[in-house]
Amino acid sequence: MPRPCCQKTIDDLSKWEVFSPNGIPSQALQDAAARAMGISQQTFGRIIAYARHKIADALLNGKAMRITGGKVRLKKEGEKS
Repeated sequence: MPRPCCQKTIDDLSKWEVFSPNGIPSQALQDAAARAMGISQQTFGRIIAYARHKIADALLNGKAMRITGGKVRLKKEGEKS
């Protein structure tokens, strides 16, 4: 039986649905993002791999995509990562 999903902490809900930084190695982004979310880099990597799989499936098979927050909580103002 899989472990239950745990809540992730995020700074704010994004108004952007697509993001592709230019010139920054993805490894550096994964390290910082995992630390900011309070999860391991391995867990973050699995989340990203699953998201890429779902997006590729939707694009290749003409499925609808809805980008939403999921199980998250917003940081309180002044709260540190």
